[in-house]
Amino acid sequence: MLAFADVAATSDSMADKPVMTSPFDGRLFILITPLEYDALS
Repeated sequence: MLAFADVAATSDSMADKPVMTSPFDGRLFILITPLEYDALS
């Protein structure tokens, strides 16, 4: 969760504020999910 929040915050800072929506967030989630899942397993 920490990694995801950190990446989301960084991305939001680099991109425009409106970009912090479902599409962008979903993308990060998909990219992070595998790593998070593997770590939790």
